[in-house]
Amino acid sequence: MESYWFGGKAEISSYELKQARYGEIHQGQSVLVFVTEPFNPSKLVKSDYGSESDVQVLKLNHTKKFTTGIYPYSMMTSSFLPLETESIL
Repeated sequence: MESYWFGGKAEISSYELKQARYGEIHQGQSVLVFVTEPFNPSKLVKSDYGSESDVQVLKLNHTKKFTTGIYPYSMMTSSFLPLETESIL
């Protein structure tokens, strides 16, 4: 498992999206990106420089892109899951 998730690559899944907005269903695309990375628990962001207090997390970036007819929407949500329960804040 470590060679898969800690190999410096991401897992990407793409789906057709049906999104409700303004009382109608709109077509679009949804993309899920899973990757592991070091996380700075005091700043609650990805660690750029590395420190002993960093924890490894599995990060999910979920994007949605669709057009309502008025203008295009682009939405993104990021979720973080610590990989060791002892490292939780």
